[in-house]
Amino acid sequence: MIDLEKQYRTEAGYEVKLSFIDDEKVYGHYKNKWGSWCDGQWSVDEGEYFGSISSGCDLVEVKPRIKQTLWLNLYKGIAYGYSTKEVADKERHNNNNNNNNNNNNSLACVKVEIDYEEGEGL
Repeated sequence: MIDLEKQYRTEAGYEVKLSFIDDEKVYGHYKNKWGSWCDGQWSVDEGEYFGSISSGCDLVEVKPRIKQTLWLNLYKGIAYGYSTKEVADKERHNNNNNNNNNNNNSLACVKVEIDYEEGEGL
């Protein structure tokens, strides 16, 4: 069910601005591949596009983006992620002191900025 409070894009990835719902149709506009705004009508239930050219115009809900910084302790063949450098340093120190085997020593502690759409890759 399409909700005017949510954000949508077309299947092809273009911006959508929904205006109102009337019976079984949602009315609004979408940008085409040339950057021009086009009138659009979609089904309320599924967001299916009503038009002569329907390829890639169905609605897809835009999920919130999540931006986060992680600190990765890199070991030979494995990495562990932490929310702060301080926690990563503490864990690296603990792991290095608890293991006398040189293969368990950390190779690096790397800051990684991630940006993903909620549910991406699942």
